[in-house]
Amino acid sequence: KRVRVERLLPKVLWELERRADQPDRRRKQERLAAIERERLLTEAERRARIVHAENVRAELLRAQHSRWREALELREYVGAMAEVIELRPDDADRVAAVEWRDWCREYVNASLDPLARRLELPEIREWTREERDTLVGSLFRQVQREEARARPST
Repeated sequence: KRVRVERLLPKVLWELERRADQPDRRRKQERLAAIERERLLTEAERRARIVHAENVRAELLRAQHSRWREALELREYVGAMAEVIELRPDDADRVAAVEWRDWCREYVNASLDPLARRLELPEIREWTREERDTLVGSLFRQVQREEARARPST
């Protein structure tokens, strides 16, 4: 059979138009995907700042607890030291021992024990690049999963 060109012309033109629209559609989809990625990244960064602050606070709490425990143990030692000093005769050795005990007590009370200072929320230090990248990366994947679950199935 011979087909007339006039009959094929609409189909050919339609196909040309469809193929011409494909790059535009692809660019539009890429642009929308980039916008969505940026939105998800912004949300991940927001969450990462919160997690970082909580991590810093927990880190400082553990450090304070450790110093507090050490202060308790050292106070116990200084108390034992005081008992030994009481048994010594009043001489130069006792004076030196009292000076040492007093210094130890002052050090524990003023320098080591975190409860001797004002208790308040700590200032949050800046995060390192590694901390930021790790947190944002893991939270970005979490946000992506949440978004995927929230999208209606098609």
